[in-house]
Amino acid sequence: MQRHRILAFDGGPSTASSLRYLREIEKAVPGFLAKTYAFAGTSDGAFVALYLANQHITPENGLQIIEDCIAFDNEVFRTFQPGVGGLAKLFSGLRPADSSSRLKKCLEKGYGANTTLGDCQRKVVAVSYRLRAPMGPTIHCNFGENAENDATLVDVAIKSSALPLTMPIYQGHVDGGIFANNPSMCAIAQTLSHMRRQGQEALIDKICMLSLGGRQTELSGKRQRKILENTHVHWGWIDWLLQARNPLFLLTLLFNSGEGGVTYQCKSLLEDDFLRVAPDGEQEFMWEIIDVLLSRVDKVFNNAEKAAEKWRANTELDNPNYQPAFEPTIEWIQQKWMIDQPAPVTMHLSDPQPLQA
Repeated sequence: MQRHRILAFDGGPSTASSLRYLREIEKAVPGFLAKTYAFAGTSDGAFVALYLANQHITPENGLQIIEDCIAFDNEVFRTFQPGVGGLAKLFSGLRPADSSSRLKKCLEKGYGANTTLGDCQRKVVAVSYRLRAPMGPTIHCNFGENAENDATLVDVAIKSSALPLTMPIYQGHVDGGIFANNPSMCAIAQTLSHMRRQGQEALIDKICMLSLGGRQTELSGKRQRKILENTHVHWGWIDWLLQARNPLFLLTLLFNSGEGGVTYQCKSLLEDDFLRVAPDGEQEFMWEIIDVLLSRVDKVFNNAEKAAEKWRANTELDNPNYQPAFEPTIEWIQQKWMIDQPAPVTMHLSDPQPLQA
């Protein structure tokens, strides 16, 4: 049975860590990347998914391509540093922090200015949100009924990453994180649709997915206890938007609240053929955004390297924020990803956590 292996990347700064986890996986299981059927991504995850889908990947060059992708993604991150002038625009409330011109030049260098979705070596899915009519989520892809083979990778990437407040609306689209910061379910739906169009049985057990992302922001200390111990907790806009430890907490919730729901859905559908790898980073999601805005991207890269090193070393085996650990992840890949007729996974993979009432 043909296996449709999908590698999905969340949006946001977590991609810096996700790529370094991916590098450790490829080191441990050479040829992993070459087995991928389709790449999926949102926002910064779309930059990565489009880059990888555009490469000629072989079992021998997978590690080098990942290293090249890390270098490319680092350069993309640097374009989001607005500088003093950009911050002044942001705080004025009249303009976004960036014009996206530097990003566009960086993407043209990395992809090729005229490279289209149809030129890609592998199947790819990128997510954005369309503001002009017909308004709603948009799935950019090079396969299935709604394939956009003539769309350039540069345009698709900017549409998927046009984060409100920091970047302009691009061709009527904004960041796909508004719809699906975790693009996993979008990729599954697109793959099943493609199977039907090809006259194949759209069987869910043909799909195997590895989803890479970041941990959701959590409250701690007194705020956590207050929420747990009281029926009504009265927060104003200062609590939601100006917490010292969780700045812009409300925006973080809006962009990342779907991650758990999407993970639950994918796990319920694919069961042991789905694995979510989202170890804890060295700091919170919104602080990483702030580091980028304050031109401290090297700190983001260093934290990503530390997170990958901890995960690879299996030093956090009892820490729930580092689950699944490295060794169980490699075992799953060897049993599920690397062979066409996978056996039942012998290690313990927990059932999807029920959505809380």
